Amino acid sequence: MVNRVYNLLKEDKKLGTDIKMMGIGLGTQPEDMPGYKKAFNVEFPLFTDPKKEIQKKLNVQAVPLTVLLDKNGKVLMSHTGAIGNFDAFVSEIRKKHQGR
Repeated sequence: MVNRVYNLLKEDKKLGTDIKMMGIGLGTQPEDMPGYKKAFNVEFPLFTDPKKEIQKKLNVQAVPLTVLLDKNGKVLMSHTGAIGNFDAFVSEIRKKHQGR
């Protein structure tokens, strides 16, 4: 499902200009990422957070956590847990993008 979101953002002229997607492995080491990326067929960039600094800064209590930022770093929305309904999720992204 997250690859679908990534591809939508990449291909949509309006959203793709303003929103980029990446994954952060909380508590992971750099050597963990290639295997994870391959095992789950992840298409978007992945970064590590071995000391969980990002988790602490964002006060992440559960994963997966999806955070959408604009190109200036403003949080447009966040979503905890798996994305259940792709169309509803994309609709929310579009609303938040228009209201920024």
